[in-house]
Amino acid sequence: YFQPKQPFILRAKRVLTQIYQLPEQLGQNKGSAYVRSRLIIYGLKELSNHYFFGVGAGNAETHLATYSEKLGGVLNLHNWWAEILVNYGVFIFLGYLLFYLGLVKELTGICRRGSLTSRRLAESLVISLTSFPLACIGPSVLIHQRYLWFLFAFALAVLNYNRQTERLSKDSKGEFNDEDSNSFPSLSKQCQSDGRDFCSPTGGGTC
Repeated sequence: YFQPKQPFILRAKRVLTQIYQLPEQLGQNKGSAYVRSRLIIYGLKELSNHYFFGVGAGNAETHLATYSEKLGGVLNLHNWWAEILVNYGVFIFLGYLLFYLGLVKELTGICRRGSLTSRRLAESLVISLTSFPLACIGPSVLIHQRYLWFLFAFALAVLNYNRQTERLSKDSKGEFNDEDSNSFPSLSKQCQSDGRDFCSPTGGGTC
């Protein structure tokens, strides 16, 4: 049956209570926090057993099945960062991290010097990306969620849009400068060959 959605205050209180209980759960070797910490520890152990090259895409749960009794039957890492590191290895993890930080850096630059439209889009994306590191440690499986890849795709689209806008702006300014640099020297040389000091570019050849 349909359950009414709880008010925001009650949901926020429940989340804060869970956060407050994390140290207690870790100290008493029970609860979600303890299981998640064990998952990361055993995941890193399997990573080291595979020379830090990763256990293979989607194979983390298979390797964690060895510790099923110690983990209470929970095999999913429940941490996006740990999932990438354990499944794909250190090098892929570092590449992904550089990609993520590069997006944040480029979008932060657009917030400072981009056009009005680009700044508004970049500001919303920076807020989303800076909150992403904490938000991604909650879901059990994130790789299949479309909104994750939509976020990265939208960020790349904004970067491309800003670059195209800057390029068009430079080209529009460069056309006038190129015309001046190409036409005025030729007119001045013509005037000098005629023995005159000045030639007007709009005077129909009047010097």
